[in-house]
Amino acid sequence: MPRSERFDTTGEIKWRGKMLYVLEILAKEPIALTPVDDTTWQVPYSFHLLGTLEEQTLTIKPATQWLQRD
Repeated sequence: MPRSERFDTTGEIKWRGKMLYVLEILAKEPIALTPVDDTTWQVPYSFHLLGTLEEQTLTIKPATQWLQRD
């Protein structure tokens, strides 16, 4: 059965009592920024929206939902 784990701010999850760095699996993977307007870009990975890049502040606001379900 699948388990749901939440990343901490360093890209790690706690697995069986130990911290495991997971985000390295995304290193060097391509992403294509999609423009929303002149200063805002969507940051997708595969078919998941990871967040929105605000060009003026150079911040990425995390997506509020991973998957949209009917």
